[in-house]
Amino acid sequence: WKEHRLEFPKLAILCAYYLSIPASSASSEREFSKAGQTINERRTSLKPET
Repeated sequence: WKEHRLEFPKLAILCAYYLSIPASSASSEREFSKAGQTINERRTSLKPET
């Protein structure tokens, strides 16, 4: 993308944002933590009626 950034400036910005590797794992750890808070015993048990 570096070679074509002048030809496709908006696409180059999007690619830099979405295809870059984060320097730390803090944001992914935060998302996994949120998911753990969402899924609990009550939510994981489905009854045949549902």
